[in-house]
Amino acid sequence: MRFIGFALVGTSGILVNQLFVFLVTDKLHIYYLFSGGIATVASLCGNFGLTEALVYRTKNRRMVLPADWGCSLNEHDWSLRTPMITL
Repeated sequence: MRFIGFALVGTSGILVNQLFVFLVTDKLHIYYLFSGGIATVASLCGNFGLTEALVYRTKNRRMVLPADWGCSLNEHDWSLRTPMITL
């Protein structure tokens, strides 16, 4: 059952990422490398929250909000990945 939860979360992350890249680049007219970073932040925070809600949910454990440490790790990941995208 956990595998299905991870698969659903991963698939939703891809969809959210692509949607944000399109919306931020096309509708807000932001350079595609910056929109890729914004999309990465949005999808990873969403994935963190969905993983907590769908995969690790138990009766006694409350859901941890995506604003916890997972999103701060994402910021560091983005700062390392963005220069590599431009190469």
